[in-house]
Parts: sequence; C-alpha cells; structure tokens
Amino acid sequence: MLSRTLTCSVLLSLASAAQTFVVDAENRPGTDFTSLVAAIAAVPSGSTLLVRGGRYFESPEIQGKALAIVCEPAATVLLPLGGAAVIRGLAAQQNVTIRDLILIANSNNPSFSARLSAIDADGLVLLDGVRGAGAAGVTLVARNCARLSARRCEFRGSRSASVEVEGGNACFESCWLGRAEGANGQVGLRQSGGTVQLVDCQVDGSQPLLGISGPAVDTNGSLRVLGNSVLRGGAFPPAALAIAGTGTVRLEPSVQLFGASPLLDPRLQVTTRAMPRMTAAAQAGGQVDVALHGPHGDAAAIFVGLPGVPVPLFGDAVWLGADPLVLRLGGVAPLSFRTAPLHNLAPPGFCLGWQAVTLTPTGTAQLSNPVFHVAW
Repeated sequence: MLSRTLTCSVLLSLASAAQTFVVDAENRPGTDFTSLVAAIAAVPSGSTLLVRGGRYFESPEIQGKALAIVCEPAATVLLPLGGAAVIRGLAAQQNVTIRDLILIANSNNPSFSARLSAIDADGLVLLDGVRGAGAAGVTLVARNCARLSARRCEFRGSRSASVEVEGGNACFESCWLGRAEGANGQVGLRQSGGTVQLVDCQVDGSQPLLGISGPAVDTNGSLRVLGNSVLRGGAFPPAALAIAGTGTVRLEPSVQLFGASPLLDPRLQVTTRAMPRMTAAAQAGGQVDVALHGPHGDAAAIFVGLPGVPVPLFGDAVWLGADPLVLRLGGVAPLSFRTAPLHNLAPPGFCLGWQAVTLTPTGTAQLSNPVFHVAW
C-alpha cells in the first residue's frame, strides 16, 4: 500500500505540471497545431503532443527538448525522399517518448524504408508501437544513446541493417527486427559497442532467393537475449549465422536460434544461463500487468520509479532514477501484479518504469531488463 501511495503521489504531482497540445493535420475542433514540425518547435520542453489520425508530410526533429508524442490510430508521418525523423542532443533529464507513430518514406518505391535516428541522447528515448505500413519498413539508427527502450515496435527497414546501435544502452521488448525478404547480406541488428538487450523479440537476417543470406545479429558489443526471443539467420544456401561478430553474448536457455551450423560465430564469448526477465502489458482499462518471469525459485524484488541515468550494477545497469525508487513487490520469482489505471492518474505521455533484482540460493545477484509504460 505504501509503494502504491508514493507512486500515485508522484504521478499526480507531475500530471498537474504537464502541458498537452493537440496536433491535427485536418484542423478539426480543438486543434493547436496542424504541423508536427511546428508543434515540436513551439511547445515548451516537457510537453505532450496528442497527434490525431492523419497524414503529415514532413521530417520531424526533436533536439534538446523533453517531449512526449502520443498518436491516435493512423497518425502517419510521410518522410520526403532522403529525409528522416530525428531525435538528438538530449540532456540527462530530457526524455522523449513516441507512441504508436507510423513512419513511411514518401517514395515511388513502396519497399523503400523510412529512417528514424536517435543521436547523442543522454535522456531516455522510449519508442512504443513505432512501425511502418505495408511493405514499407522503418530503419532505426541509435548512436550514443545512454538509454533507448523500444517495445511493440517493428524495425524492418531495407538498408544494410534494419537496426544499427552504436555505443550506449538499448533494450528491445516484443519487437520485430529485420526482414527475411531483405537485400543481400542484410542484418536484423548490427551492434557496434555498447549494450543491447533483446526481450521476447524476433530478429531476422535476410534470405533473398538469389543472393547472400544475412545473420540475424552482428555484434561486437555486449548482447543479452532473454525470454522467447527468436534469432533467425538467413536460410538460403549458404545459410547465415544466427549471431555473428566478436562481442559478448548472454543467452537464456529458452532463446531459439536458427541458421548455419554452427549457429554462433566462434569468435563470440557466449554464456547460457537463466536470467530475470520483466514484461509490462497494457490493458484496455489503463492498468498494466507487470511480471517478473524468473528465474524460478530465486528471491526477487520489483522496483518502480521514473526513468533515470543507467547505473552499473551486478554486470548490468539500473535504468530507474533514485528519486523516488520504491519497492513495489518482493518474494520468490515468478512475481506479478496489476497496477491501478494510470490514465486516471497521469496525462498522456507520462512514463513509468519497473526493474527487478533476483538472488540465487548461492548468493548471485542479477538485474532484469527494464520495462516502461506510457500513459495514454
């Protein structure tokens, strides 16, 4: 009860300070802006933009500003040829959230992918439900992002890699990366340094009918793969590796790998063990089902808080800030609970996070992946 009271008080205090503006390309009643670019430039840092369904022919860029963009169904940004949606230059306390946005490259080629870039961001970049439409995929480039979290997203771009992560920390939950129908040697995820976590994700390397298959992942950083993730190297002969590169890889036993034999590049440093995995599933009434799925029998504690600067701990990092960081539930894994309806407590775009720590009977502590929820 104490943890719930503290959490609610934080939500209510922030809700009273947030400013919300409506963006509508069709200028229906209640509209504040008809252009997403104009809205981003005009509103103060910390605002929320409610984007109504419609088509926005522009290249939005968020630079050095905290912002939440929450989209209604069918809110679609059509990027001009060569254009991109960009997030850059965020300070540690400047968080950007984008929920349920459709990105399309405005090209005569229906398979040409849109591009979303997050560059030099110390604040949290939270992408929730970002995707393309039809055959047109989205390519994600994350460069020097201290904390990028993507959930329910589809990054299936047509470039050499559907997702490129350079440095920083990134966590993908319930995402689909890569495209089996992609070009020669196309990679689902290319990681250059930094730390990446894949949680219940599907990652595909390309397998063109006439060409070169691509690996699901190419990494020279630290990669942790959790839950029911499936990594599939291209199968067209000669088949590609599930994971290529020279990095460090930690796998849960439940992870499925497909591709060449052997499945893993021999240059990788690979360990397989049970690890704590968190999920957060939104319900129709605004509640969130938060669950820690294991390791079974380990002592466990789930904490709730606001996004914070990652702090290294137990070989991973705490993504939640310390003010406040509240123990929500303790016991023996697995653990789960349902929150109160967050939309009754906070404005659209507000972000809340959970992360767990577990302890084996022999005294080994592990951190789970972080999970975040955006109120809508």
